[in-house]
Amino acid sequence: MWVLSVVSLVRDSRGIPLYFVSQTEDITGHRMADEKLRQKMEELGRFNRIAVGRELKMIELKKKLKALEEGKR
Repeated sequence: MWVLSVVSLVRDSRGIPLYFVSQTEDITGHRMADEKLRQKMEELGRFNRIAVGRELKMIELKKKLKALEEGKR
């Protein structure tokens, strides 16, 4: 379980501590959503690298094909 905890010290007019005020919020859902987003972004990055690599390979092959075609003329 993940929680966000905020605590404040309340003082009197002389600066003497009187009491604490605290608030605790369950942020487990937010953390889980953040982790899923991080994983999806990593996956997208991998797919992007694969796509770019394939595109670069296609450009290279097209250049070689063009060179072969020009050599036949």
